[in-house]
Amino acid sequence: MRTRWHEEACSAPHIIIDQRTKNIRCQSCSSSPCLDELVASLTGVSPVPSIPTDEESGNLGLFWPSSVPYTRSSQGPSLADGETGIRKGERVPDVAFAHRASTSPIYEYSLRPNELRLLRLSSSLGGDRDSPVHADLNTYNYDDCPDYETVSYTWGGEEDDSILCKPVFIGPYWDVLLQTKNCWAMLKLIRPPSGQRVVWVDAICINQSNFTEREDQIAKMCQIYENSMRVFVFLGDDIVHTIGNASYPRRLKMHELPREPMNSDFLSPGDSGLFTLNYLLKRRYFNRIWVVQEMILSRRAIIRIGSAEYWVDHQTSRDIANEDPRWDWGSTAAPWFQHASQPWVTAEDQIGLLGLMRLTWECQSTDPRDKVFGVLGLDQWVPPIRPDYSISLQHVFIGIFAHCLINLRDTRVLSIASGIHEWDDYPSWVPAWKSPTGLPEPADPPNDVLNRWSLEWKREFVRQIDRSRFELERLRARLSRLGQPIGTSDERPWHKIASVSADTGSLLVPLIHLHCIQYKASLVSQIEGLRYLTMTEQPEKLDDDGSYLFFTTRTADLDNLITAGQDHLFILDKGSSPPVFLILRE
Repeated sequence: MRTRWHEEACSAPHIIIDQRTKNIRCQSCSSSPCLDELVASLTGVSPVPSIPTDEESGNLGLFWPSSVPYTRSSQGPSLADGETGIRKGERVPDVAFAHRASTSPIYEYSLRPNELRLLRLSSSLGGDRDSPVHADLNTYNYDDCPDYETVSYTWGGEEDDSILCKPVFIGPYWDVLLQTKNCWAMLKLIRPPSGQRVVWVDAICINQSNFTEREDQIAKMCQIYENSMRVFVFLGDDIVHTIGNASYPRRLKMHELPREPMNSDFLSPGDSGLFTLNYLLKRRYFNRIWVVQEMILSRRAIIRIGSAEYWVDHQTSRDIANEDPRWDWGSTAAPWFQHASQPWVTAEDQIGLLGLMRLTWECQSTDPRDKVFGVLGLDQWVPPIRPDYSISLQHVFIGIFAHCLINLRDTRVLSIASGIHEWDDYPSWVPAWKSPTGLPEPADPPNDVLNRWSLEWKREFVRQIDRSRFELERLRARLSRLGQPIGTSDERPWHKIASVSADTGSLLVPLIHLHCIQYKASLVSQIEGLRYLTMTEQPEKLDDDGSYLFFTTRTADLDNLITAGQDHLFILDKGSSPPVFLILRE
């Protein structure tokens, strides 16, 4: 696609715009852009990289992310200081790309690791909203750049139209960069009334045809959005109304937006009260994976709704709850939005990266790998994990769950493992990301439910048994014969020993073998989806002299799944934290 439409000898372009037809012409070389030819040249061209097929079992060649401790069956010789080694299947780091020349006049060079591009969006000509969209594209260092805003939108809009057909003109030559209708409409809306507006727009500020640059910039999304003054959210042209005779739209807080339908008889056609929060959260925008981190990372966001701009910050969820105590984010179409402008949400004491992945599991993306890559900017891991579009979908999910388990020490990964329901020799410790029902909830049962069950159990089954039997201290005493008391492994933590086989994806983790399960599990009680089971030779006869195993489970039918004599009970010792109990089959 030829983006520069001038004669080759044109060195001093002078752009003329016909006020009536909006046609563009260079007065210096008498050339005009052939937009129809440019659009036709992109027909059938997809900006999405192809997805490699999943590797065969036993030959996975895992290497991503590099922070995961992978082991290989055939380790090569040790490398001397200063040497580097590239693993089989791993892409060679493209160091040269840092400032490599490009054939595009818009992107003359690839960005260095410490650089970003910013768009200086020009005002409309004479206040005419239909005038061509023009901007300058400049490169800056991260630590030496002007204040800027970011934008959040979907390429395809509500109609999912991702055809590149609308021109954005860049630089003094007015080079043509085709964009989608939705991106183009967003740029027209945010143009300043005069001067220039400095913004970061992913579709333009990243060379989308340079996948190496794209991966590098995606890894820096956290830095880009956190350092911006604010993010402008564009939900679509149909949501935006004119502001009449006013110079600027009204500014309101998000909790002031109605949550229930209002009587439209008292509203003018341009009033934002026609839109409710429930209605907006059902729009396609809130179901796209990439907007999640854009909204969560932003310190402050503005959403143009009707004839007003609504502000979102870290207090928005609290303000909505105070305004309407009945409001339930879990029953909305976008429960993740409760964490808008809260970049700390993936911290260890919050929902974590695994919890965020589950919360956004229903979000859509053109590339299914973006279910992971689209939230990497929210990960607390340093240095940030860089996405790799050269690896398979299977590789992505094994890698991210290994990262959550070993690096982030989130043992909830094991509580939602696919287990014996794995397919195609898939590692049983990895959650069933292929399941149509999505990731199950990796959460412990509420304390009130446990307390109610404890009372029922004690009343109906073991009224005579002292409750202290079930306490962890009693369990530690019984396990003392194993040589290492539970809760004393802080000197050699489990995650420092754990690793994943790069060939098979199998997990190596230090466990304490408790015993082989000799009896079938029997269901004792069930409350609110929680199943309580016991394992003993005669479950109907409980006395104070016996030893019993009790299991609490939310998803697994252990009474049907456990095979006596083949299944074993193990403990993952987490030091000062409560241990994790695992049932493994020979």
